[in-house]
Amino acid sequence: MTLTTKQTNQDEVLLLYEQLQASGMGKLLTRFEKIVGNFCKELQDRKDENRRLQHVYESLYHDGLPFSERQLYNRRMLEVENEMDQHILETERRIREEEQKRLTWEKEEMRLKLETEMAELKENVARMKKLEATLNNSNCRSEQTAELKAKLKELSDENDVLKSNLADSHIELALIKSELLNVKSEYESTKEELLSDSEVIQQAEKQSQNLQRQLQLLYDANKKLHDTNDSLRGALSQRNSLYKQIRRLSLIPSETQDNVDEGSNNQVAQIVPSEIKHQPSINMPLTYSMMDDEHTSLVPKNASSNKCNTRVDSIPDDEFVRLKVLENASGIPERTFRIVMCGEAAVGKSSIVQRIIKGAFTQTLPSTLGVDFYVKTIRIERKIVAIQLWDTAGQERFRSLCKSYFRRADGAILVYDCSVERTFGQVREWTNTIRESTLRPIPIMICGNKIDLRRGHDNTCGFVTAREGETIAEALGAIFAECSALDGTNIDNAFYILARELMATEDVEVKSTGVTLAEKKTSGCCGRR
Repeated sequence: MTLTTKQTNQDEVLLLYEQLQASGMGKLLTRFEKIVGNFCKELQDRKDENRRLQHVYESLYHDGLPFSERQLYNRRMLEVENEMDQHILETERRIREEEQKRLTWEKEEMRLKLETEMAELKENVARMKKLEATLNNSNCRSEQTAELKAKLKELSDENDVLKSNLADSHIELALIKSELLNVKSEYESTKEELLSDSEVIQQAEKQSQNLQRQLQLLYDANKKLHDTNDSLRGALSQRNSLYKQIRRLSLIPSETQDNVDEGSNNQVAQIVPSEIKHQPSINMPLTYSMMDDEHTSLVPKNASSNKCNTRVDSIPDDEFVRLKVLENASGIPERTFRIVMCGEAAVGKSSIVQRIIKGAFTQTLPSTLGVDFYVKTIRIERKIVAIQLWDTAGQERFRSLCKSYFRRADGAILVYDCSVERTFGQVREWTNTIRESTLRPIPIMICGNKIDLRRGHDNTCGFVTAREGETIAEALGAIFAECSALDGTNIDNAFYILARELMATEDVEVKSTGVTLAEKKTSGCCGRR
């Protein structure tokens, strides 16, 4: 290899290095430097080997070796050097081609990238121009937009106020409906009491008229007896015979009087109506010192010497006791509680309410919109309790309205469908909503409805079991019950348990405040207690 060739190759390598350095491709430049370094290291090793061989050759030459061997050695060294030069050239050519290809590919990639960026830049410029035009147009309407925003804000504030007023109106309407139901219940109970009292008064009037007729008949019979006695006394006063005749005559009036008394008794028996004859338990003395001013003038007080075998006792109290029981069953409630029915839509809340109120299952019930009110009056531990049932809607849009009813509730029945696990999954959320909305802790009953569907299937895999319901009720601190509005299973029992829990809770609250509830005084007919 000549010196000129070496210098040319070195210049080409330096030129390639400068091109790579100018292209800004750091990774490719680093790789090229590494390859050139390895190549230079290999050349240096070859040079060191040549020097060593040259040194060996010189030492051999100085030692007097034949010239032919030196020529052979030189020829061999030239061949080795030529091979090395050829290998170096081939390696340089191959590296140059690879780097040229890589450089071309990277240039193409950079060109495509620049073209893409230029296209995006053009699009951004066009978009900015459009935005600038839009902003220029919008600046002209800024005043109108500000006015519209102000009006919109005013309308929004007014809408919020109207919504708040509407919610308050809903609550007031619900309370008014509740009060109307209470008044209606009291009116019905008072009406029933008045009807029962009217029936008792009518019966008492009939009995009074009966007694008046009987007294009048007895008075007429007694008057006839007095007339007979007067005639007998007139006959006894006539003495027109001797002592024997007087004695004989004195005996005759006694027999006559007995006959007359017997005849008078027969007359009385004929005069007294059959309804008194056939009442052996009714006895009445003939001496009437009645306290009623209405009957005192009808009976003479001087008739005490003559007695009749009929006697009238006071009217038995069985009828009054029966009426008193009916009055207590439909009287004014001693306590009133509000229970809110809540839960997801279509779980059977309205069907449970219909079963409680009417004792029957209604096949087709419309969806509840807002809230429906019902009143159920029951007797618990000898006390009349009125339960107001607030049947709320289960749809999501009525959820905020339900929260307002929870604030005034004394208890809640949270219903889920045991055949739909999704409704059971919402129980915890409903419980949290109830407790967040109430002002004080209230009893909550978690009620699983439609257990008749679970009984009708052998495989209960898709149903909520009673054990699962008990577990979540225990975790949430609530009462648990399962029922069926279709056949009425456990409806009354669950309702009764919750009502007793409400009474117990109220008793605890009353005791904690130191207030004593007065017992209700029930009054029967005619001033009886």
